Amino acid sequence: MPERPDVPALNMPGADLQGTELTDLDYRHANLSGADLAHTKLRNLDLSNADLSDTGWYHALVKDTVLRGAVMRNADVRGSHFSRADLRGADLRDLNAASTTVDGKRYGMSMTDSDLRDADLRGADMSAALLWGTDFGGADLRGANFRGAAIVDKRCVAIRVVHPPGGAVPSTTRTRVSTQTSIPLRRE
Repeated sequence: MPERPDVPALNMPGADLQGTELTDLDYRHANLSGADLAHTKLRNLDLSNADLSDTGWYHALVKDTVLRGAVMRNADVRGSHFSRADLRGADLRDLNAASTTVDGKRYGMSMTDSDLRDADLRGADMSAALLWGTDFGGADLRGANFRGAAIVDKRCVAIRVVHPPGGAVPSTTRTRVSTQTSIPLRRE
């Protein structure tokens, strides 16, 4: 992300930003808690250390955006897509990324080539999410629900449909999801 001059932190808790397009902006340390970001297109933003707790991201498109250290507790990201998002060290506790059905169509949250290293996903609902090339190294997944999630590694070697017993990662251990079904992909 190009270097930008320091700007005062944005303070807009509860803002209605539905359907907006935000591009090439520096919102480090912003307070957008409780904001409605449904159907927004966010591209090349720096939201490092921003307060995005209790936000609604329903069907949002987030691309090339830095959310490092952001607080997204209780955020609703159902049906949204994150591409090349940097969420290292983000607080994603109780995130709702579960699939949802609208007009008979099922939508799940998806992530492509995103970085969730050292993120806190305790209690997050990632059921039926598509996670393509997403790095969870060092993430705290205690109590997270990955039932029905599809995880595809960057080399496209296998798809792992995650189905831990009861759908949740045990709350007593800080660990990777342990029960998986691998489906090898063929290269033609």
